This record gives sequence, C-alpha cells and structure tokens, in this order.
Amino acid sequence: STTTDPNLQRPHQRVHHQDIPAELVWGMNDPFLADDLPAMRELFPNAQVTETNAGHFLQEEGDSPQAIAAAIERVREQIDP
Repeated sequence: STTTDPNLQRPHQRVHHQDIPAELVWGMNDPFLADDLPAMRELFPNAQVTETNAGHFLQEEGDSPQAIAAAIERVREQIDP
C-alpha cells in the first residue's frame, strides 16, 4: 500500500520489511498526515500506536510531548534492555 502523501512514499519504501523497533505517536487532527496512519500501521505492524488529539506539531500540543518521550523510552529499552 502507499501513503496518501507522495512526500512520504520515499521513506516508506526505505523502511519496508525492515525488522526494527518502532512506535508510532500520531496526531489524529493533523490536516496533512492523519489519514496516513493505516499505511504506517501496515508498514510497522509490530509497532505500538499512540493516537493523540494533536495536529501537525504534536511535539508541542497537549500531552503529546509525554507520549513521544514514553515511546522513545520504550524503543530505547528494546534496543538496550
């Protein structure tokens, strides 16, 4: 499958089928990327997904910074237990 945003197709192709730890923290109110979450779930089927109410700049909105930090910590723990 492809993402709805053509700018995401290149990175999408790079990580396809790679076995890497990943988490998705997604701004469901992002006017550009919100609709791409299903494609990202397909690309990273084992990733934990955290949906937020944030828009495009989720690192600056609501409790998204905490969600991002928690996701980074979980990935770090997978890499270096």
